[in-house]
Amino acid sequence: MEPRIVLTRPSNGILDVWVGTHDGSYCNPELRLETF
Repeated sequence: MEPRIVLTRPSNGILDVWVGTHDGSYCNPELRLETF
């Protein structure tokens, strides 16, 4: 799986991103940010 979030017109300010699993098990998340 490679889930992603694409924000085409985000508002100015702070964006909180929470990463986790639905069953509480451990995951090894990676957060990549790109600006265009």
